Amino acid sequence: MNTQQASSIHRRITGALAAAIAGLAVLGAAPAQAEDIDLYSGTGGAVAAPNVLFFLDNSSNWSAAAQAWSKSGAQAKCSANYPSGSPTLARCLGYVEQVFGSDSSLLQGQVELRALRLVLTNLVCASTATLKLNAGTMLFNPNGTADGASVMSGYLRQRVAPMDATRCAEMLADLEAIDAKITTPDFKGPSSAEYGAPLFEAFKYFGGYARPPGTGGGTPLADATHYGPVRYSKAIDLEDPRAFLDAAKPTYAGPAGGSSCVAN
Repeated sequence: MNTQQASSIHRRITGALAAAIAGLAVLGAAPAQAEDIDLYSGTGGAVAAPNVLFFLDNSSNWSAAAQAWSKSGAQAKCSANYPSGSPTLARCLGYVEQVFGSDSSLLQGQVELRALRLVLTNLVCASTATLKLNAGTMLFNPNGTADGASVMSGYLRQRVAPMDATRCAEMLADLEAIDAKITTPDFKGPSSAEYGAPLFEAFKYFGGYARPPGTGGGTPLADATHYGPVRYSKAIDLEDPRAFLDAAKPTYAGPAGGSSCVAN
């Protein structure tokens, strides 16, 4: 799987997610990219599904009352962007209906969570879906880091694993559970979040074996603050224990169901 192919699936997922969040119907209106997307359909049987880790930005704004989105406002954006009676307008309004349901307003984070559920349901988990993924989720970890740095790191809420029927049900249910408890201390994150440490944690989860150009030969230092899969963040009860090699949770197991040639 080369960089162009990985970029194609990234565009497909992030484009669909952005469309659902904004209430804009572009999933069916975007130019077809069958040549690339077919590589991820699983029909050939030889292409490994890519590993996709969704980092949910649960910093404080995502559950702040001032950041609420109204259903009527989203519907108005649909009407402002698409011609009356057009299929794209109908699709846009349909997305708004699926995300908001009977709610007249939702917090920003709830819109994001429901949009992600919608995208996974339609593109990955539906019986007719052909997009194959290994997927997981990550959130901010307020428990500190191994070197005592005063920064927020991240934690693996759901390990990256193949999105079969069982896994789909688990992931979708967990996103719904976070939605229901979005203003609780467990999921209302910090007010001044930074992103370097959580992304370093993601790097550790994916193996931590990259070496920047020009660093010379020899074996790279592998510990919590350097290379390798030893965690940088401190443990948190909310993380998925299956993301680790054992119950003590010092070392990441890496994505489940992956292969040496899979794209991350």
